[in-house]
Amino acid sequence: MYLGVMSSKDWLITVGILPVIGLAKDSNITLEMADDQVTVTSGIGGDWSFVDNPTDEGSLTFVTQRNSPSNTALALMQKTKAVIPVTLTNTRNKTVHRFTHAMFTRQPTDGANNGAGAQTLEWKLVTGEVDSVINGVSV
Repeated sequence: MYLGVMSSKDWLITVGILPVIGLAKDSNITLEMADDQVTVTSGIGGDWSFVDNPTDEGSLTFVTQRNSPSNTALALMQKTKAVIPVTLTNTRNKTVHRFTHAMFTRQPTDGANNGAGAQTLEWKLVTGEVDSVINGVSV
């Protein structure tokens, strides 16, 4: 399930204890959830039932400028395979998404040939559990 693309000017990202600064101009933050919580399945005779999917997997993707001061710390966390908490907070309505345990999926990508001349870095973190509080309601 895709939760949406969010404007980087409305959100604060904290990775470990590091507030991420230097987000790329006109970039978006993407929050995705792996599966719907409840789905419907059909049987052989046409009968159907609801299936509860217990997974709370999710991912967070964001883009920083090449010269962002956050890149050094983010790269160190990625290189050491650190397991870290991540928080995504909406500065307007106080919606919060928390990854209590997250890891970087890969080195940051930049879309340029071998990274030559790239102006931005794309970071992606994954988790097995996302806790969300949307407008004061825990979901």
